[in-house]
Amino acid sequence: RNSIIFVVPGFFALATRLRELNLSANALRTVEPSWFGFLAGSLEVLDVSANPLHCACGAAFVDFLLQVQAAVPGLPSRVKCGSPGQLQGRSIFAQDLRLCLDESLSWDCFGLSLLVVALGLAMPMLHHLCGWDLWYCFHLGLAWLPRRGWQRGADALSYDAFVVFDKAQSAVADWVYNELRVRLEERRGRRALRLCLEERDWLPGKTLFENLWASVYSSRKMLFVLAHTDQVSGLLRASFLLAQQRLLEDRKDVVVLVILRPDARRSRYVRLRQRLCRQSVLFWPHQPSGQCSFWAQLGMALTRDTATSIPDFCRGPTMAE
Repeated sequence: RNSIIFVVPGFFALATRLRELNLSANALRTVEPSWFGFLAGSLEVLDVSANPLHCACGAAFVDFLLQVQAAVPGLPSRVKCGSPGQLQGRSIFAQDLRLCLDESLSWDCFGLSLLVVALGLAMPMLHHLCGWDLWYCFHLGLAWLPRRGWQRGADALSYDAFVVFDKAQSAVADWVYNELRVRLEERRGRRALRLCLEERDWLPGKTLFENLWASVYSSRKMLFVLAHTDQVSGLLRASFLLAQQRLLEDRKDVVVLVILRPDARRSRYVRLRQRLCRQSVLFWPHQPSGQCSFWAQLGMALTRDTATSIPDFCRGPTMAE
């Protein structure tokens, strides 16, 4: 009758000659085997009656009292629960505490099942009433992400340039493979550039559009090699449209034009681009004396960031606009 509410683990372990222990009529909520250490098996009397034991599910003291039940007087009738309320004043064996259901776990399971049922009823209803609105808002949010600063890092790009040209024109294809590729990928004294070529780097088994999309969005720049600008169709046209899509998404102009024939200067688009982004339009000099300057300018156009190499209006509209 000392109103004991807590016992330090190992408190009785040093009392090696302890045989009888009366802890009745205190405020103990549990009886722990750690209090006694190796002494628990040698106890002859352990009186824990008249204590408000907390009979929660899985209470450890039940197993301990069953192990030393010969030493506990009146274990079935005098050792009673003090909490919870539905078991107060009843024997600790009124129900098997080792098998009872945890009340908090039951409430958690009920809440989870209620949530699943509510979602199961709400989702079909929302899909029926405003499915198109939700679909539109979802894709609008995806389109909004790049405008808030989510940009593709230059270090994550696989290629420095995606080379686009008309394979049907043998002279252009020969210049790309034997001049452009050799000069940029095998140049000495400077960092070699990584070029993406359709016949070499596109993966078999994927559709044309899948390979085209991957090449455009895995390259820092898009290098268009043109012999003329009056008829642009097929892969050239699709690549140019994707380049414009990147301009809208990333706010950067990734197009670099290489014109092989001088008569293409009359093109309105070429003249307009020369006025706006002069460094992104290069003409192949047929005189050997000007080719060294051409390769230097091309390497600079492919390696420099668009934001620092051309005026602001070449990067598309800003957020302020």
